[in-house]
Amino acid sequence: MKVFFKIFILILIFFSKPVLADEVKFSASTRKVVEVGEQFQLTYTLNAQGTNFRGPALNDFLVLSGPNTSSSSSIQVINRKMTQSVTNTFTYYL
Repeated sequence: MKVFFKIFILILIFFSKPVLADEVKFSASTRKVVEVGEQFQLTYTLNAQGTNFRGPALNDFLVLSGPNTSSSSSIQVINRKMTQSVTNTFTYYL
């Protein structure tokens, strides 16, 4: 069983492509309306590997926390075609 698992992992690594999306997408999201003095969350999402993320200067806001980072990845195999995706999220609490 261990030999089968090792062979499976080697085949998976050998045939896997680098994580390349068809199109790199970057988005920012928050609530549409925020009252003065109200705390809110600002989230940036990138569908590719990102390093050295630098958010905008938030000089007019009190940054309570951030950037808090999270990352998720997935591999799908459908009809013997494998697709990989990576999503990186950077969140600020203001």
